[in-house]
Amino acid sequence: MGRALLAAIAVALAASSGCWADFPENLLHDDGGVTESGTPDITIDGALGDLDGQPPPPDLPAGDTTVDSGPSDISCTPGEFLGCVSGNAFLRCASSGKATRRIDCGSASCSASARRCDQCTPGAPPTCGAGGERRTCTPDGLFVDMPCASGCAAGVCCKDDDNDGAGCNDCDDGDPRAKPGQMGWFDTPRNTAGGFDFNCDNNDELEIKNTYNCQKQGAGCIGAGWAAIVPACGDTAQFIDCNRAGGVCVPAVGQPRRQRCR
Repeated sequence: MGRALLAAIAVALAASSGCWADFPENLLHDDGGVTESGTPDITIDGALGDLDGQPPPPDLPAGDTTVDSGPSDISCTPGEFLGCVSGNAFLRCASSGKATRRIDCGSASCSASARRCDQCTPGAPPTCGAGGERRTCTPDGLFVDMPCASGCAAGVCCKDDDNDGAGCNDCDDGDPRAKPGQMGWFDTPRNTAGGFDFNCDNNDELEIKNTYNCQKQGAGCIGAGWAAIVPACGDTAQFIDCNRAGGVCVPAVGQPRRQRCR
């Protein structure tokens, strides 16, 4: 039975019995008038609402699960998912437990079953965006992109500590000589990674691969090379040039030389 009806019955009973004194005074209001029967014209404040005189909360619109009310009217668990709104947003309980936060999903949709936006899966490993940024997923199911000055690889922002511009493709970020496309040759290993792969192709390429074989070719001579065994990268061995003298090709005196690589 509704409160308004109960209140009306209570008024009628009180009026007929003359027991107005037994009714709580704070619920009665005498405007000084009388009814046609001669009884005081007394009404119950808030008879259409709560018994303490407060009006009832507004009715919820169809399909709406929230009420736009003051903080004292809200009680929820901080962080709690409170439902999707407008298809691409949802409400979450604020940290105070007395207010709500609206989370917009942007171009993504709200997933009531997942209780978040459906753009990404929270807890998934970071990835790299198309623009070279580091991309992570928030607990609300939305991407967050962090710019990477030197690119991104496997969800990690690449460094460029040696300032050679190589970024993610650098095979030794502590040595500016080492970078993709390096055309130079070097007889000392890379600073931090070691080895002689200065062009980052996963191969230590020898500069001179042949032994000495001096011979004439046209008006010149070819065949300079190592005196015996081809040394490894950074190793030293006798190197013999092939020179033209008196119309013939003759070997020069061997000189120690260090093998260079890249």
